[in-house]
Amino acid sequence: MEIVAIVPVKEFSKAKTRLAKVLPREARIELSKAMLKDVILALASNCEIKQIMITTPNKDMNEITALSSKIKVLHDNGVGQLPALRKSLNYVLNMLNPNAILITVADLPSIKPWDISHVIHLAQTYNSVVLAPSADGGTNIMIQHPPAIIDLKYGPMSFKKHVEEARKKKIFVKTYLSETTLIDLDTPEDLKQVVNSNTSYNTSEVLKKLKKEYRL
Repeated sequence: MEIVAIVPVKEFSKAKTRLAKVLPREARIELSKAMLKDVILALASNCEIKQIMITTPNKDMNEITALSSKIKVLHDNGVGQLPALRKSLNYVLNMLNPNAILITVADLPSIKPWDISHVIHLAQTYNSVVLAPSADGGTNIMIQHPPAIIDLKYGPMSFKKHVEEARKKKIFVKTYLSETTLIDLDTPEDLKQVVNSNTSYNTSEVLKKLKKEYRL
């Protein structure tokens, strides 16, 4: 199966504003980049993922694109997650025509390569959707096989909305539950939860430094 992964990425300077009470701007940027690197490396390690489409308003992505030859950057105007995803999806459908698409958020501090392998394994059935929910009811990872068989419902409680959309269209839906994909780091409470947990390599290295500097 040939899969294209789509990763929407906020402007780094505006990312993680809910952490502003505990981390200054430069630290939040560093942490955002570290989590994105770990997400990209987990995706790039899978042989069924042929291309990784990053949609972002960030101009300088050289540090990220150096991680893998699979990466393509599609620039957007920072108008929000759903418009960015729809722009990427239209490009993928018109230019690449994969068997399936995988959409993941960029801020999964504990993601591992085997998470990607497992969700892809669950998606081998044609006319199916695989969802990895977030702890707060969102959708952290989604695979659609084939692409665009359900509408995107990202936002509050999107996991439930995606499940309902799939069932309404009589599409087989599976759920992937793992501690390593449940938490997307947004709030000080999330930070407290992950700072001493088994985070992925780049995120772990940054958290070690921030823990010392800001007494997390």
